[in-house]
Amino acid sequence: MTTNVQSKQSNHVRLGFWPTALVAGIAAALVNLLVYFVVTSVFGYSLEIATPGGPAMPLTPLPIIITSFIPAIGAAVLLALLNRFVSRPFPIFLVVAVIFFLLSLGGPLSLPIAATNKAILILMHTLAALVIVGSLRRFSR
Repeated sequence: MTTNVQSKQSNHVRLGFWPTALVAGIAAALVNLLVYFVVTSVFGYSLEIATPGGPAMPLTPLPIIITSFIPAIGAAVLLALLNRFVSRPFPIFLVVAVIFFLLSLGGPLSLPIAATNKAILILMHTLAALVIVGSLRRFSR
């Protein structure tokens, strides 16, 4: 007599939290730094940022690193929490990530800077989102 034992396969994401968050943050920062250096060094364009009502200031690498890294940590925390409480965490994570990405575009779109600056910042936001979500998807299995 044989018994048929089926193994239950989990839909949970196996997330090595810190390594995955660090990889995602570093990758997003590196991609955005590459864009920054191509735009400023190769094309000689000076990127500027400004706060609403404040003067325009040159964009430097440090804010790029910070604003690329912090969303990666937040995204990894969200995915870890979803992993703990729901059976299929990644589809929910993806919906939340898209919503946060769209909300993040409000920053560059609302800044009193040139349209070219806005377009480059939107490109950087888009690349960061793709790299973070892609990294978390790839390294969280």
